[in-house]
Amino acid sequence: ATGAGDVILDGQGQRRVIDCPGAPAGEILIEGFTITGGYLDSGQGAGILIGSYALVMINNCQFIGNANQGFGGGAALDSNGSATFTGCDGPSAKTAQRSIT
Repeated sequence: ATGAGDVILDGQGQRRVIDCPGAPAGEILIEGFTITGGYLDSGQGAGILIGSYALVMINNCQFIGNANQGFGGGAALDSNGSATFTGCDGPSAKTAQRSIT
């Protein structure tokens, strides 16, 4: 991705990489990371989970090698969560799912 940095956030094939729980804390910005190695046996969003009512902007990140048995290997949006992806790429960047919980 354009501007993806040298900082790698790695779930090491054992956990979700980023969890953005829903909260009225304002907008969350995630920018310039490689998000990789997220894995879940169940649930949603191995790379990143955007919780209910969370407002998240994800810019210039790469999603590589994130997988799970539920929704959204790269990213998942919980009900009423909101995310904007700009300049992101990688196979699992295209697998964002919205689930209803």
